[in-house]
Amino acid sequence: MRRPLAAVLVVGAALLAPGALRAADPQVLCDGRPGCQVKATPAGLGKNGKPVGVIELTFEQPPQGAWAEGIECRDGWRELYVDAGDETTELLELCNDGYGAAGIGEDEIEIGDNSLTHSQVGGSAWRWGRTDVYQLQPLRELREAWDGYWSLGLNYETGSWDWTNWSQGDVEWWSPACRSDGEIPEPGPNDPSDEEINRAVLIPRLEATALPAGSYDVSPGTCATTLSAETGRGFVVWGDAAAAAADAAWMKLLTVEPDLLYVAVRTQRIAAGGKSWLSDDHIEIWQSPTVSYYEACLTGEAKAEQWAVRLIDSAVFAAEGTPREMPQVLARSSTVDSGGGVIVSMTLKLAQPLENLSVVFSKGDGASRQLWLLASSALRFGQAVSLGTTFAVPATAATCVVDEGRINVKRWGRAIEGPE
Repeated sequence: MRRPLAAVLVVGAALLAPGALRAADPQVLCDGRPGCQVKATPAGLGKNGKPVGVIELTFEQPPQGAWAEGIECRDGWRELYVDAGDETTELLELCNDGYGAAGIGEDEIEIGDNSLTHSQVGGSAWRWGRTDVYQLQPLRELREAWDGYWSLGLNYETGSWDWTNWSQGDVEWWSPACRSDGEIPEPGPNDPSDEEINRAVLIPRLEATALPAGSYDVSPGTCATTLSAETGRGFVVWGDAAAAAADAAWMKLLTVEPDLLYVAVRTQRIAAGGKSWLSDDHIEIWQSPTVSYYEACLTGEAKAEQWAVRLIDSAVFAAEGTPREMPQVLARSSTVDSGGGVIVSMTLKLAQPLENLSVVFSKGDGASRQLWLLASSALRFGQAVSLGTTFAVPATAATCVVDEGRINVKRWGRAIEGPE
């Protein structure tokens, strides 16, 4: 579960006209502001080869009209600006009021070569932490990471997202199962066991208006997460991982609110003609209501449902959980790549809105059995807690475009100043 940090404001708007401020004169930002203290820190060279720096203003209390007006800030009210020479942009406004009832709040700022890293912790019984890594010129966020835990138990979550490579988002979490009477169990010395930890690759989730209406006959490109048995990205949850790697198989995944799934699968050849769809190459879709570590214990009430979509003809089958609603295949295409393998792309309207979701590529022998399964989470058959989830990509953060039939990222790095 990703939780917002109310104490941080990323405004991303240029405060001064280009050229109004230079790193040699950071005091300009304090003009007319009583009690203002200024500190300027060089940060090497930007991507344009010019000097870049960070300017920090500190006040004993938040200025009049600030969002934290009236709040006592332990470290004072802090404003951090990126000085790129020809323009100065406000990046962060900080007021550490303890960041929660436990009073453990902290901010840490680390300035590196054309970078700023902001780490923050807080919370009460439920503790949280977050780290954001920014490139200063051009200004954008490169990576973010978060974690949380329950101070009264062993529940925890940790996750990360790389805005420069959408195949590098991960999450793992654990919460104990409730006792039969519904109460929280006493933690044991071996809690949690490794096989009980829920791990997943995050699947990007675009807003409903992020792509042109009717963009179905397209394939996920860089605007997706890529699972690969060859690189070890993803989870081989059944069968021989070495055989999956030898097939040079991969799967690309992208979701769009509220219920669209774009998927592309690469395999050396499509296995078909088996006794049932289970032994043919197919995609498995697992969905359930949201389950997370933020529940003191898990009741098991959330149920997972499973569907299969055969690659050879995009036929859809109901599977585990006997789902009544069925996903719809809106588009399908296939092509042969330079290595002689087959790439099948499909766009599906899911049977349920996007909540917890795992997608599996099941490789069959085209006769009587499944050979291996490459999944987006460490899936345990039928268990809702083992399903993965999606990662929200707001339109203000990044833009994906349809380019020659592929959905690609327009600009790497999360935008700070809004969409282009």
